[in-house]
Amino acid sequence: MLTVARRRRVPRLAFASLRSAQTSAGLKRTRLNSVLDVMRRLLSVVLILGLLLFPRLAKSSELGVDEALSLSDEVFLLSDISKERIGVSLAALTVLSYWAPGTFQPLDYLQRSGRIELMEELERKGFAVIHESDGLPDGTQKGTRQIRLEPTKSGLEVVAAFLVLIDEASQ
Repeated sequence: MLTVARRRRVPRLAFASLRSAQTSAGLKRTRLNSVLDVMRRLLSVVLILGLLLFPRLAKSSELGVDEALSLSDEVFLLSDISKERIGVSLAALTVLSYWAPGTFQPLDYLQRSGRIELMEELERKGFAVIHESDGLPDGTQKGTRQIRLEPTKSGLEVVAAFLVLIDEASQ
């Protein structure tokens, strides 16, 4: 006589925790992908600006430098040229170009990371306006000062130029 093993019922809670674990892993993967995307875009911007400004960098006599510059020195030089020409550093322009519309960040995080100084640099030169609120618009996180960066018309023009540079580099 054949005996059939009874299937053990798995409680719904087990499926819920499995689904939760899959969702959590998906969020971690999404965050990692977004960080890698930002790093890839930043590198693209720096490289494109380097290529555009290379003739100036190649003239070491103009810079008063007799030896070749290291790559990090060239990036800092590009940032200095950006400050000279449009009034803000490459780091500040990067913050502007990657800030998603309507995004809020806690002020204490921005202070620890040094990004608030870059945002203030953008505001001083008229590329963005900083909005501060107590908590998020949905009423959560009360008591936590939140910052939102809103680009001005000239800030949007800079972001559009970055996007064109990145698009041209990818072709």
